[in-house]
Amino acid sequence: MLTVKPFWCAVALMFVCANVTAQLKTDKTVIDSNSGAATISVSFSRLVQGDLYLATAVDGELYFFGDAGRNYTKTVTPYTQNANFFADKVVLKLDSNGVPPAVYSLYQVVTPVGKSPLNVNNWLGGLSELKLSVNLPVEPASILPFSPPTVTPSPVPSSEPTPAPAIPTLSPTPVPVVECTLPEASFLQLAKDDKDDSETKADACSSTSADTDPLALLAAGKALYKSKGCSGCHGINPKPNAYNILKGKDPLAVREAINKNKGSMGFLKGISDADLQAIAAYLKTF
Repeated sequence: MLTVKPFWCAVALMFVCANVTAQLKTDKTVIDSNSGAATISVSFSRLVQGDLYLATAVDGELYFFGDAGRNYTKTVTPYTQNANFFADKVVLKLDSNGVPPAVYSLYQVVTPVGKSPLNVNNWLGGLSELKLSVNLPVEPASILPFSPPTVTPSPVPSSEPTPAPAIPTLSPTPVPVVECTLPEASFLQLAKDDKDDSETKADACSSTSADTDPLALLAAGKALYKSKGCSGCHGINPKPNAYNILKGKDPLAVREAINKNKGSMGFLKGISDADLQAIAAYLKTF
């Protein structure tokens, strides 16, 4: 059995041609027990003849959908051999039953008949990629308790003259100086500022505990790395730095990537800064 080494997976799958003539499409990118199955199709902009390959990466290893999706194997196997492809072609229907929670990447490429998909020179029209979020928790929206308004009766105007209010004598009250020691994770948030911003630092002091237990922070970061779906794309062990996961040591860089939906990370938009700091602390151990 021919298996694909993780190194060659990374070389082959991270090189994307600019002239892609086929695109993976789906009717839903988030799949769970409530969403039902997702329909995956390939849309061809022009006629292409050859072998069609479909694959997904799990923990740094490449798995192929062979025999029109009926087989799932590490062996390099075409989805369809020696065929003509044009317009839209439905290739898979995927549901969430028994699938570990993660963000999965699905890859598609067409090669000349009998040629390897792991050689980029064999790609006819380039590589298409689609990311699917499967069985990942959705951050609930915050719901504030409803408090009915208090109705105060309007006062009845009086005919008596209203005495002028006394002007109180004000004495300045000294503001106590509170020393704040920020943990390392909070200093990471302030490190990119070119000048000292006392207001920003004060906000960080008010929201960050100075006596955070480092061991508890690492344990929380390790658990969040799995529960938030990081291990699905980057592998259970971050040490090999799959898809540059060790850049996550900088929480600000991760937040920027989430906000810009880089690598389809936008689904993590609801994650808190504290969770990002915990994950960053865990990644610093590698």
